[in-house]
Amino acid sequence: MQNAGLSTVPISTVPVWIMALFPLLQLVVVLLLVTGFGSSAGTELLMPVMLVVIYLAMVALAFGDYLILRRSGIAGPAHWTWSLLTAPVYLFVRATVLTRRTGRGFGPVLVWFALA
Repeated sequence: MQNAGLSTVPISTVPVWIMALFPLLQLVVVLLLVTGFGSSAGTELLMPVMLVVIYLAMVALAFGDYLILRRSGIAGPAHWTWSLLTAPVYLFVRATVLTRRTGRGFGPVLVWFALA
């Protein structure tokens, strides 16, 4: 059920938009690494490290988004632990929960899927 008072609560947060734009940022970083280092042993070692760093960054961003939404007055936003299953899962669950509560919130997940 949608609450009329919650339709004006800000649900766009900086962390969620960083998550949504991350496929584009990731592409730029990979292109810079490949053009800068070529295909050397250092690049092959750097890729798994980069994936772990990106994964941890997504979890941290989801945690920040969760805290901001709670402080904004959203009761029971999507929990940040959904991001442990990857960023798109968190973004989809977040969009579903926010749409049920406020009637809006699918923007970031649509941007992520468009860029991915």
